[in-house]
Amino acid sequence: MSTVIADVATTSSYIAGRWTAPEGKTQQPIINPAAGETLALLPYAGAADVDRAAKAAHAAWLEWREVPVVDRVQPLYRFKACSKKT
Repeated sequence: MSTVIADVATTSSYIAGRWTAPEGKTQQPIINPAAGETLALLPYAGAADVDRAAKAAHAAWLEWREVPVVDRVQPLYRFKACSKKT
């Protein structure tokens, strides 16, 4: 049995560097399996949302592919350095 928390957040999609609410009306609850509580609601993305995300990803890739490999790998090195501290 699952219960719904009164003030449940609705998640958003991260597209083109900002959080946007999907246009879809159907929502899927995200359930905490240990407690059976609804943690958040996940709206389904519609065709327009997927199209917008794909176009944004393609535009980002066109810029990113021009960045030299030595520069592209730097975020991974920073991540690796941070993960060793924990």
